[in-house]
Amino acid sequence: MNIQSVNSFLSKKAESLKSIKANVTVDGRGLLPRFFYRGQSNDFKSSNNVASIFRQKELSGYTHEYSFTNEYMRRYANDFNNLENNFSRLSYMQHFGLPTRLLDVTTNALVALYFACQSHLDSEGHETDGIVTMFFF
Repeated sequence: MNIQSVNSFLSKKAESLKSIKANVTVDGRGLLPRFFYRGQSNDFKSSNNVASIFRQKELSGYTHEYSFTNEYMRRYANDFNNLENNFSRLSYMQHFGLPTRLLDVTTNALVALYFACQSHLDSEGHETDGIVTMFFF
């Protein structure tokens, strides 16, 4: 669907939530469902919702990821002294552009919309439309 304004985005989001009957509980334990959103500046087709480490042809695989993260931690050891676990370290690396196995999602649809609206040029220099994906757990 094509969205032209924040208001139309929020209206379509509300319609989507109604259409999946959000009053259903998860696992029969009475847990409320959670909605997550992911905004991308371009529709990457088959690699949508794939972590960046697995989108890099020359970097794919665990061996490269291990080497990549170890080298980054070696070079910037002072930045990692206060990080208490590997998730924190990977989050930090991803924030600064290192390809990781993490996938950015948010519970705020407007944050996802922001990332979907970021400028992206295709191989011919034309600006592309972004996408927002909604996940239901």
